[in-house]
Amino acid sequence: MTRPPHMDLSYTQSKAPRGCVGGGGAREVHVLNVDQSEEKTSALTVNLLKGARPSEKPIIIINAEGFITFSPFPQDLEPEIYLQQNSFAMTENLELLKVESAALASDSQELLLWAQATFGSVTSFAELHSPSAIRLTVGADGLSTRTCALTQGVSLRGVLEWDSNAAEVIGCQIPGEEGRKEAYAVVIGDPEEESSGQTDIELLTDPKCVLQEDQVLLILQSKSPRRWSINSRHPLRVMTQPPAVSWVTSPETISQDEGQVLSSPEQVILWAQEKGFQGVWYTQMPPVRRITVRLQSCQSQVPPTVEDVGTTRPPTEDQPSTLNEEIRQILHLVKPWRCTPGYLSVSLTKAYLQAAGGVQVQALTLLDSSCRAEQNDTHIFLSTRTDRCLTTAGPGNELRNQLLLTVNTLAEPVVVPFVCVSPSVELQVYGTPDFTSPSESLEAGVKTYVQVSVSGAADYALLRLQECSLTPGSEKSRTLIARDVPKMPTVQILEPVELDSAHKLFRFTFVYRPTSGPPACTGVLTCVLCLEPDHATNCSDNKLMKASLDLSITGQSPTTLGQDQGLGTGSVLGITFGAFLIGALLTAALWFIYSHTRSSTRKQPVAIKAGASESSSANQSIGSTQSTPCSTSSMA
Repeated sequence: MTRPPHMDLSYTQSKAPRGCVGGGGAREVHVLNVDQSEEKTSALTVNLLKGARPSEKPIIIINAEGFITFSPFPQDLEPEIYLQQNSFAMTENLELLKVESAALASDSQELLLWAQATFGSVTSFAELHSPSAIRLTVGADGLSTRTCALTQGVSLRGVLEWDSNAAEVIGCQIPGEEGRKEAYAVVIGDPEEESSGQTDIELLTDPKCVLQEDQVLLILQSKSPRRWSINSRHPLRVMTQPPAVSWVTSPETISQDEGQVLSSPEQVILWAQEKGFQGVWYTQMPPVRRITVRLQSCQSQVPPTVEDVGTTRPPTEDQPSTLNEEIRQILHLVKPWRCTPGYLSVSLTKAYLQAAGGVQVQALTLLDSSCRAEQNDTHIFLSTRTDRCLTTAGPGNELRNQLLLTVNTLAEPVVVPFVCVSPSVELQVYGTPDFTSPSESLEAGVKTYVQVSVSGAADYALLRLQECSLTPGSEKSRTLIARDVPKMPTVQILEPVELDSAHKLFRFTFVYRPTSGPPACTGVLTCVLCLEPDHATNCSDNKLMKASLDLSITGQSPTTLGQDQGLGTGSVLGITFGAFLIGALLTAALWFIYSHTRSSTRKQPVAIKAGASESSSANQSIGSTQSTPCSTSSMA
């Protein structure tokens, strides 16, 4: 028998069968060439080295066929990711992740050369065979000053860790004797220089399992001195092959023994059978940092309590229970539900579930079974109003419902409760560029600063300003912005501000000038946002949000509106010089006339009394009254 039917043995290491480390580039570039011949899904976690502050976001290139599940990234560390065209990315808030498909070479040397030609340098490269989990650490500057060149058996300690199932587990099981006494032998090869010489071992079981003393034996062998750190919540016997040092975290449950050296699998199996063990399993692995032994089932279990009777129904087989949970985990990871003001929608990519053992969704409904989803070749989708389908409101803008999936491999529907948050939008205007003191008015002819604040929009990375317009009084509405593009010369779009993943600010400025006549007294500013554009131009109604703001309008008198606020320095100097030149010429002309005519004639001055009409006109100008359609002011 090549693998025990109820036991999984996995290990963690930092050594890649083939790879390299390099440096010298402005950005970190990490390349993973993954052979997923056994595992259908790999989980990638990216960590930031403590104290590190990368100047630019890293680039991660993954050549793998299947699904790559990304854990949430640290704040401000969302990398650029390049995936093989036949692979899929799964993560929370997938829209926030910059993922590009590329035709990546399967040959490591070709893939490395492509990465170096495209990005200039490669920080790390690793070939990985059937990893179940990958942990990548970024921010470790100065890994190497050399160009990354592929070598066999390279250590990537401090940069990469990966988990894999044991490649080969051999042994035997006496028929009809499952679950009694079993022995597991683990042999560690020669450690590399970078190895710490320590291996952590953890024994995991079903919480209901009860293991008796001497029921499980771990035989630990190492060809070089090694420390073993062992953790188990059950009684466990450990035999270490010298030379070895071991210590345990639960000494009251583990007994230790140093036995004879068993140099071959046949010797281990024969020795264990002579000691009364019905199942014996043997595996050999390279130097690893951690080993996990997971027992899927055992004969002895904790008896059910009174509270358990009638409230839980154990599955008839382990597989349906595991598959049900796997489907639930996938849905909670990809979060196919979306909430917008007045609408609840679901859009699920079929390929996500097909990776879980070829699951095919036969039907999907909400809590109200009459609210059924439609399907096409690639997606399952549903859209309904929030006052239907038994959707309930929670605190804030929360909405609650359940997905019920009928799939081809399970007799009962998979029930997935969910909560989604409907985004909200707020509109404010300001008179200054610091956006600190909101106002309820705008001044005609003067720059106005507008801020559109969106909250609860973490799931909408493609959020954009669909349209903003101003309707001044009875004037025709003016479009200021359409699809993030200014539509008037006085409009300027400012850089958006992202306070956090769920709170985004759109900002722009504009100047209002009346088309003709006096300015309006009031106006309405309206902005429409699109949560998820269907494509370059359109946005469906259930993905639109609108906010309006009533404003009062103040400003200059009608005769000066639309004119320049003042003259520049050059204009003032030009006018002054022109006036001086004209005055000088006029003075010279008058002097010439005077000097040639003063001796010929002399005229007596005649007094002229101003007419009544002129006096009346002058007096009227002193007590004038100015008025606009919005306000009237006079001087006594």
